[in-house]
Amino acid sequence: MGTLSLLIPLLAGIWVYNDAKKRGHTTTMVLLWAAGTIAMLIVFLPLYLILGRRQPVVKPQRDNAEKTIDVEATVVVEETVCCPMCASKVKTDYKLCPYCGHTMQPKCEFCGCELKREWKNCPNCQQPAVSK
Repeated sequence: MGTLSLLIPLLAGIWVYNDAKKRGHTTTMVLLWAAGTIAMLIVFLPLYLILGRRQPVVKPQRDNAEKTIDVEATVVVEETVCCPMCASKVKTDYKLCPYCGHTMQPKCEFCGCELKREWKNCPNCQQPAVSK
């Protein structure tokens, strides 16, 4: 009877070890389940059958094929601004609004440098920007 009470937990521990290893658990978890089953068969074997037999969640590994960008699938996003005169959407690189003809990128009257509409002075010649 004494040998049988040692043999049953040992066999159950070996089965739990092999089953957990087959299911892809980490080495640490496999050893913990097996040692717990050998030490306390009545507690750990039912716990393993309920909780441990689930497939562990494996994070997908990204390979280099997923990191490449498909050029045909990319979408070019164009930045637009609203025209201050007609409120139409206009690309930022347009010099004139194609809808109303308003100057989108004014130039400095003194040096000819392109100015942004919100600038008060020209960054090159420090002259006040004349708004049109």
